[in-house]
Amino acid sequence: MSSQNSSSIKSVVVAGASGNLGPAVLKELLDSNKFKVAVLTRVESSATFSSGVEVFKTDYTPASLNKILSAEKFDAVVSLLNLTKPNLAEADTALIHAAKNSGVKRFIPSEFGLDTTNQELVKLVPTFGGKINSVKTVQSLQSDTFTWTAIVVGAFFDWGLAHNALGANFTEKKFKRFDSGDVPFTVTSIRIIGKAIANLLGDDKKLAATADKYTYISSYTVSTNQLIAAVQKATDEDWPIEEVDSAVIEKKASASFAAGNPWAAYELMQVGMFGKELANHKALVIDELLGLPKGDFEAEVKAIVASMPKN
Repeated sequence: MSSQNSSSIKSVVVAGASGNLGPAVLKELLDSNKFKVAVLTRVESSATFSSGVEVFKTDYTPASLNKILSAEKFDAVVSLLNLTKPNLAEADTALIHAAKNSGVKRFIPSEFGLDTTNQELVKLVPTFGGKINSVKTVQSLQSDTFTWTAIVVGAFFDWGLAHNALGANFTEKKFKRFDSGDVPFTVTSIRIIGKAIANLLGDDKKLAATADKYTYISSYTVSTNQLIAAVQKATDEDWPIEEVDSAVIEKKASASFAAGNPWAAYELMQVGMFGKELANHKALVIDELLGLPKGDFEAEVKAIVASMPKN
């Protein structure tokens, strides 16, 4: 850990670090050379981490979390827990209270997605309750010494493109286009999310600028048509395009979710992103303030395409 630390945050513990976002967050925290880095992981977990990361096993009960956090005196907690799962939402609440009780200075709740302050989006997608409750909990406990930052990123760009979440199906070599395909939506690459966390925690001025508020970052704000064009250019192939009506998808998905299908929420999220322009936060980003690099959209699409398994 570097002694040239311009931040009051010198130790960070990450919860839920074995998921999609965790490796990038840990890498950027370690690469910054500014922090002692640790993770919280379930007792039964077989996840492994790099040698520079200290691992603390927990059952996520208040007693376990209070014991660990009180003993270690971490300055910051980053939650990457999946808050759509009730048991993890309960664990997250316990984590917030333990952080407050143990003197943690900054808590970063598990947002890292679409903007849950957008009431139209929240009404459309019924699975954001865990994220909203997490921020409400930390807000209820905030003080001059216990602060928080919720980071809104839009959709994961690299992961989303590779896993058929942005309308490009690499397995079947086809696209899905909602309505005109011209609606802009904001996306952020996983590496940039990790860098935003490290940069924010590593500088007292950035900490002050983001205290007790939602913070918006991005890699790109693009449309489906721009994404299709970039993938076609990168693959040098002309894939077929399935045209869909977002109003029809919304009606079917809403009924399916009401009937007990949790995966229908994913389709409703796509309606919000690609049909209703509820995922465009370009006007709110503070990428420059956080020192985030500007990306090359076509070059990154090309790199993602090159990394995909060949059929």
